[in-house]
Amino acid sequence: MTERTTLTFYLDDLLNNQAIPEDKSNNGLQIEGKSSVSRVIGGVDACLELYQQAIKKSADFILVHHGESWGDGIKFFTGNIASRFKVLFQNEISLYASHLPLDAHRELGHNSQIAKAVNLENQTCFAEYANVEIGVYGDLSSPGTSTELADMLDEKLKTQSRVYDFNDKKLKRIGIISGSGLSAIYECKRLGLDCLITGEGDHTYYHIIKELDMTVITCGHYKTEVPGILAVLERIEQVYQ
Repeated sequence: MTERTTLTFYLDDLLNNQAIPEDKSNNGLQIEGKSSVSRVIGGVDACLELYQQAIKKSADFILVHHGESWGDGIKFFTGNIASRFKVLFQNEISLYASHLPLDAHRELGHNSQIAKAVNLENQTCFAEYANVEIGVYGDLSSPGTSTELADMLDEKLKTQSRVYDFNDKKLKRIGIISGSGLSAIYECKRLGLDCLITGEGDHTYYHIIKELDMTVITCGHYKTEVPGILAVLERIEQVYQ
């Protein structure tokens, strides 16, 4: 397919992976495998199950959203961490991570891909995190109910959404933040959004959603962080086929 260094440089540039220094993830090539790459697979989380799937599929390069190396890095290579790394090193499999850059990417990112899936128009960036606006908001081409929007998301993301809607109003202006995005609920209200689509939240936001008269649809942290991985894999296939 291509050389590992060539693919790594391509992804660094495509995802602008060094543009968010405040990201806790050490984005880029985290584990170095074979010098040549014949097959790439992707997943949301770096984990033993994914590494075992890479072996079954004869893949030698793995793209993930949540990598192994965060901040100052792992301090002890023991237990399950040792088991993970042993699989990668013994099979010469590379691991590449892109965290916030893949959330925020205006074309291939999770939020942009979800926006595309629900046909969001007049898209604008919002929700600053680590000095970068990672979310997207805009207008539905046709206003609809929260149930209709959740059904669309369930179909597109292969998930089972949970809806927090206390007024059953028509929704037009929609915000999207993959993963854990409920902390942006106040900004959504200031922007005049009707609904926030995100991955997950916690109990403390239940009454806040109700009191702000907002609609929130949670689609699962994992499920909202699949679209960007799929989009990048598709782009790799187009470039290196």
